[in-house]
Amino acid sequence: MPNTFEIKEIPPIQDVVLKVVRYELDNEISSSNELLNIITPDKGLSSEILRVANSAYYAGVGKVENLQTALNRLGLRTIKMLVMSAANSNIKAILRKGIYEKYIHQYPLVTAFIAVDLLKTARRTDINKDDIFIEGLLAKIGMTVIALNAKKEYAQVLETAEKKRMALTAVEEAAFKTNHIAVGAALARDWNLGDSIIEVIENPITDAAAVTGASDRVRIIACADIIARELTGCLVLEPELAAKSAIAAHYGLAPEALDAFNAGYLAALQENPLFTI
Repeated sequence: MPNTFEIKEIPPIQDVVLKVVRYELDNEISSSNELLNIITPDKGLSSEILRVANSAYYAGVGKVENLQTALNRLGLRTIKMLVMSAANSNIKAILRKGIYEKYIHQYPLVTAFIAVDLLKTARRTDINKDDIFIEGLLAKIGMTVIALNAKKEYAQVLETAEKKRMALTAVEEAAFKTNHIAVGAALARDWNLGDSIIEVIENPITDAAAVTGASDRVRIIACADIIARELTGCLVLEPELAAKSAIAAHYGLAPEALDAFNAGYLAALQENPLFTI
């Protein structure tokens, strides 16, 4: 493996994606028209929205044949999820084989869905569900960037961390002199994604001691992150399991409150067309 590592490729993000992700639903009528104007010029994205709106998962009465009807059927939250998932999928298209299937494709997406559901479980109505989904999806974006720049070497890093049960950041540092946290935060700044996403990326919770001083969004996403790794077969260390229990206790949740996030939950998620984008 190289002793030094240089990020030569930081993937760009489409302007339409940023506009949709940052979009707020203030006035339902005017917002719907404005959102339509943002999405319509992107034919690929428009086709994907129509496909999802007509899927068995979201299907209503009659076939959806235009974008406006699709937006109405899916709603703003699902549109945001779909747009961000599609953008993320394009970036990761070359990283869906072998160990990358679970670490780069499944794990971030499962984290995002669990984070949204954890808001309800923890009764945190003050945090926007759209935001927490995107933050959960992008919390480990640095892993994707490293993998894009060192596909073979990073697969070896992931395999080494699993085999030796070592913290991933430690193995990354040994191999590349950097880690996915630093790389992800740099990308979030390059994309101007905002302070909340940078906060989530830069402040992972890896043990119970870090729970008390963390913000609610960091705690929720950290808990979702750990559960997602358990479900997808990614590396989880014992201190992280203790952190998960500490987060549940912080919100007054019984240990069994998190048992709903199980193999059946994952199977249901995989039926969602957003999961297959």
